[in-house]
Amino acid sequence: MSDLLNGTVCTGIRVVSVVTERPHPRVMVGYRITARDQMMAKGIPLRSGRGAPRLYLGLSMRLEADPEVSYLMTTSSVMLLALDPELRQPLLHYDYEREKADGYPEAHIQVCASSPAWERVGEICGGEKGRELERLHLPVGPRRFRPSLEDLIEFVISERIVPPMQKAWRTVLDESRERFRVKQLRAAVRRDPDTALAVLREEGHL
Repeated sequence: MSDLLNGTVCTGIRVVSVVTERPHPRVMVGYRITARDQMMAKGIPLRSGRGAPRLYLGLSMRLEADPEVSYLMTTSSVMLLALDPELRQPLLHYDYEREKADGYPEAHIQVCASSPAWERVGEICGGEKGRELERLHLPVGPRRFRPSLEDLIEFVISERIVPPMQKAWRTVLDESRERFRVKQLRAAVRRDPDTALAVLREEGHL
């Protein structure tokens, strides 16, 4: 992740991981986190032009062992854009929570904005009135192929919100995205080997 960020929108950023044993073994990933302060990741500064940073990227992930205790799996993650380093003024955030229990989709995006049209939706449907757009959880695919950090980076560059810091940013982005895709594909095959074998037979590989 550090290589991805420093090859696209940052310079000299170091994402760190912290291993904890309580209440059970897990790994926390973030920027400027410590074993004592692992839940308070700081915003990664992004420069939208000359001068001081005006935008910050928040990144926080929790990883735990899979049921077979063979691989690390992401059990929750938050990726966001904010106006302040404490991440208290978010613009949008991609969230993922494995086995989410409140009825909302595991992987979703929330846009911190207002819309008079969306505020009328609750009233029109006979439900909650005055519901803000930022309270809506927009699904963004199943857990295995959910949006990644690469997608958020591509967004800020392609929309000219943050300039790329390296000329080869597209190559760095594509290569990192492909590694993520392969990891997710391997995990999908492990969970559904029958389908994988069926496809291989149909294509003449077995």
